[in-house]
Parts: sequence; C-alpha cells; structure tokens
Amino acid sequence: TPDILKMADQGVRRLLGHLGVLSGSLIPEEPPMQPRFMWVDPMKHYVYASEDGVFEPLVGLGDEVETGQEAALIHFPESPERPPEVCRFVGSGMVICKRVPARTRRGDCLFHLASEQDENLIGPDG
Repeated sequence: TPDILKMADQGVRRLLGHLGVLSGSLIPEEPPMQPRFMWVDPMKHYVYASEDGVFEPLVGLGDEVETGQEAALIHFPESPERPPEVCRFVGSGMVICKRVPARTRRGDCLFHLASEQDENLIGPDG
C-alpha cells in the first residue's frame, strides 16, 4: 500500500542517514511511529473460510474491527445463484494480516487480528 511504501522509504533513508551515507534534506523530518505492543488471542483473532469459494474482503489492513462485524464474503462461482457466505470476526482488534489470493478452501485463514496489550502484562495470560 502507499502507506507501507512511505514507511519503508523513510526507514531506509533514516538508516542511510544514521550510517552517514545521506545527510540534509534527503532524510525525512517526520519522527518515526511509536511502537505498539499487541498480542494475539489464538481463539478470537483469526477468521477462517467456512467453505471453498472466492474471498471478498470487507475490511483492510490496519482497520479496527469489532466482534460480530462482517469480515468477508465467500462467493460460489460454480453456483452463481447461491448467495455469498458471510464470515464474521469472532473478536475485536486491528487487522494485521489479510489473505491475498481470492480463491479459498475451507479452513484457509482470511484475517489475523491483534489487540493492544496492557503495558502491565507480559502476555495475554498475565
């Protein structure tokens, strides 16, 4: 995405500036993004295809989603009269991974979420 390309470009320029290869206006003035500590709940942060078909995502990378929200539609090109199957998020969080190939098989992972980690916790279990 354009945002990812911008981050990569700025990171490379900062590294080259740090190493002394670049100087002056070639190094971006924007401060780097602050890290976010997140965790993944293995029971709630994945969405899997319920059937074979064609995957149509309804959200993008970086989107914040809620439990029960529609995540994707699975279309059935071999049965065009059949309505698409709706896949929903089981938990809430930020979309950190999204399947790229459209053709899916039952059980394929469609989305991967992560949630903000409480700064006092080491992991989801404390």
